[in-house]
Amino acid sequence: MKEKKDNVLEAGRKEIEEIDRAMAHLFHRRMEVSRTIGRYKKDRGLPVRDRHREEALLANNEKEVPEEDREAYRAFFQEVLALSRSCQEEIQEGAWTEKKA
Repeated sequence: MKEKKDNVLEAGRKEIEEIDRAMAHLFHRRMEVSRTIGRYKKDRGLPVRDRHREEALLANNEKEVPEEDREAYRAFFQEVLALSRSCQEEIQEGAWTEKKA
């Protein structure tokens, strides 16, 4: 019985590692696009934050998450948005350099 539990644990951990790796790549890709958008906004004098856009993204994306996980997803997504805004704010303030990339 212990062997079966160990296999379940090992398989679950391996799957989580694969998911985390995929999320890391997607996160990096999102931040690269955020920097592109941040430079666009800076060049045109646009504000970093667009609350309507953020609300629409959350509303559309949370539909993909089962109800029992939505509260956690909202918290996760709010943090991702905050990190993207922070990245764009650094660009607006001139604190971002391509050397950081």
